[in-house]
Amino acid sequence: MKNKFILGFIGLSLLLGTGAYFTVKSVPGHLVTASEVGQSFLFLDRKGTRIKSFTKGTSYDWVKLSDVPEVLKQLLILAEDKNFYEHNGIDLKGTLRSAWLNVKALKVVSGASTITQQVYRISHHSPRTVWGKIQTMIGAVKIEQNYTKAEILEFYVNSLPYGKRIAGVKRASEVMLGKELHLLGDSEMAVLAVLPRSPSFLMRGANQDLLLKKKNALLNEFYTLHPGSSDLLATEEKIIPVLGNHFTSWDNYHFITNLMNQKDFESHIHQGSVETTLDLDLQKEVAGILKNQLIELKHLRVTHGAVVVLENVSGEVLAYLGTHDMQDSDGAQFDALKVKRQPGSALKPLTYALALQKGWTLSHVLPDIPSYYRTGLGQFLPRNYDQNFSGPRLFREALANSLNLPAVALADSLGVHELHHFYKSMGLSLPKDADHYGVGLTLGNVELTPLELAQVYTSFPNMGQRAELKFFKDKPSVLKPTPLTEESAYLISDVLSDRIARREEFGLKNPFDLPFEFSVKTGTSTDFRDNWAVGYNQRFTVLVWVGNMDQKSMKKVSGITGAGPVLAKVARYLMKDKLIGTMPQPSNVIRQEVCSLSGEKPGSFCSHKKEEYFISGTEPQGFCEYHQEVIVRDCREPGDIQKVILANLPDAYQVHKDSRPEWSVENQVAKVCPLDQRVIEDLINKENQPVAIQRPLPGSIFAVDPNIPSHLQKLKVELNQLKNIKSVEWTINGKKESGIETDLDLPMEKGKHLIHAEVEFKDGHKEVTPVVDVTVL
Repeated sequence: MKNKFILGFIGLSLLLGTGAYFTVKSVPGHLVTASEVGQSFLFLDRKGTRIKSFTKGTSYDWVKLSDVPEVLKQLLILAEDKNFYEHNGIDLKGTLRSAWLNVKALKVVSGASTITQQVYRISHHSPRTVWGKIQTMIGAVKIEQNYTKAEILEFYVNSLPYGKRIAGVKRASEVMLGKELHLLGDSEMAVLAVLPRSPSFLMRGANQDLLLKKKNALLNEFYTLHPGSSDLLATEEKIIPVLGNHFTSWDNYHFITNLMNQKDFESHIHQGSVETTLDLDLQKEVAGILKNQLIELKHLRVTHGAVVVLENVSGEVLAYLGTHDMQDSDGAQFDALKVKRQPGSALKPLTYALALQKGWTLSHVLPDIPSYYRTGLGQFLPRNYDQNFSGPRLFREALANSLNLPAVALADSLGVHELHHFYKSMGLSLPKDADHYGVGLTLGNVELTPLELAQVYTSFPNMGQRAELKFFKDKPSVLKPTPLTEESAYLISDVLSDRIARREEFGLKNPFDLPFEFSVKTGTSTDFRDNWAVGYNQRFTVLVWVGNMDQKSMKKVSGITGAGPVLAKVARYLMKDKLIGTMPQPSNVIRQEVCSLSGEKPGSFCSHKKEEYFISGTEPQGFCEYHQEVIVRDCREPGDIQKVILANLPDAYQVHKDSRPEWSVENQVAKVCPLDQRVIEDLINKENQPVAIQRPLPGSIFAVDPNIPSHLQKLKVELNQLKNIKSVEWTINGKKESGIETDLDLPMEKGKHLIHAEVEFKDGHKEVTPVVDVTVL
């Protein structure tokens, strides 16, 4: 009967006040989820540990009612709703008085909201109007019918607004008072009880006396109801709680922000909590490692860093640091894991993987010699990190030591269009066509995010399947197929974990000399703007980036001095007390002995041999031709004949042989035969290549730089033959020029130029080069 009277009065108030029509069924009677409240959420790591984080919305941590001090619960009820445990959602006397005043004024001039009504208003965002008041009252009655008092009070203590984007008693206690709930005194709990009425007003410095007065009044009333504790009043009245801002929770900011930006974020919220894949202990350890390394790198102009750790099979994100310290430097607010940067040599393993799938092997020989490649409107001359070149290099050595020249030669052989397609199929976003990147694509001249590259790298330990990144614990794991085969994934991983193969570039003692199997690749972008290190084993993938968010150049930071030490230390922490087996060897991968120089089956003269992995059917069939035996007459004395074994590189490496005396046949023979007047016989004489202009390439286009004096700009022209030349007659646009120079520096004159040369050799024969056409813009 009482409820009918109340609802009838409410209906009358509604008709008089708004003239609107309203049905009780249209008012929901449930407590909505945290996402519907529009607040932020309690984030938990994979073990259930609470993650401190800065979030975009209101900040609060959900606390169970049983963990709220009993005194605080009683103070809240006393301050807001003395009859909380007696009413059914509406305090009858207060409601009648308030409703009558509101009807007379035709607007809300008085309120008597119960805790249940406040819960409904917070949960459903009902407006503070006559209509909203009626809706709140009916909703409160329905909530009381569906929930216990304890459930209602728990929602209330976790939803109380304290201003400054803070909600709930737990978060308010931590931020405003700098204490956990169980450490609060009575005065501090009384402050938390009176603040929600008008937090922004009561927290102003000028209103501290009013806050103190309200706090003491509440304590006085509370101690009156609890005589046994009334002797505390005199002491507690004098206590003035210091309200500050202890909001130090920028930790894991980028991780939480990334979660909240996920399209399906709300579907992962369960009772105000979000269970994530993050390992908080690992996250803290990684943060410390990164921060310490950046301190060490400060003198090399390195400011920022980022790390992500993934579990390969599940794709779970175990550690996520978009920066080392949110408050340490400018630009730290940007998530470096989601900023596109050039990965440099970190893309090379993909090129080598494609080559393996196209029939190449780990024992194929690649040229580490200067070469020009056409790209865009001009030419590209790649260089190694150390500016040197080393001649013929086995596939394994070239990749393990991250040599640029062999990688570009390989990319050119594969074709940039096929390489571009393979990269995209692996999951890399390449917004422009293949011709835009050219062979430089293998050197990382494209911009990618560290997250993107880390995800692609999971394809290697997953034997060709790429793991989708997983941030939420309740989300299913997804592995997507890629064009990477099981065999090439295994072979590339073996190369990247080969500490012996990479010692030439990285040294015997380097950060990657780990006591367990871990495949590692580094990358450095143009002008030292970005430094990367990515590594993995069967279970984990780790990616580290260091650099500057404003893209300023670092001071010659390499993989072993920049990102590498972070990767190594994170790997050691991950593998602490863990035994993880090596990657399973595919059944059709076999081992065979090869010559260490030519990569072919060892011949009878090969002095250095090694075992190499091959996909069955691709192992070399021919024998090494690099190592030869020659007969030297008059070796130690006139008439003496001596057999000498030497390495005779193919003619394609003539430039290398000319620059490295130790490779010349004469010098190799001289080590055995001391006489100057010796005669070398039975050498395999190979035909010389036809003489030609090797630079510039036909059809090349150059542009005059207006910022450089014209006399300093030259067009370099050179022949491919350098030895045994008697004379050269150059013809440039019909004008002849004779001499013995095998190269020219021509003025950069605009227009089209036709160039060829007639060469006379010392043996008397002559050759004419093909005509090369060059355009200067």
